[in-house]
Amino acid sequence: MEHDKAIIRRIFSAIVKQAFDDWEALEYGEWEERFVTGQVIYISELLLFFSSPEFEEMCKYVLRTPIAQIRETMHIPTEV
Repeated sequence: MEHDKAIIRRIFSAIVKQAFDDWEALEYGEWEERFVTGQVIYISELLLFFSSPEFEEMCKYVLRTPIAQIRETMHIPTEV
């Protein structure tokens, strides 16, 4: 069971980290889209993910930081 939790934590961590990296590549929402490492990153997709309950649950699970603090730190708008 603990092994499963560790795997889930690593997967969630990788997903959240990639989203944060993509958000930084878009200069915290200054760009609508950007080509990075062989793919196009779209602000609309990131904002949809950032406003999802899944994002909030992943953050709670891996970061244990209030979602409002995460959004403030990463300059993620609360209104989409």
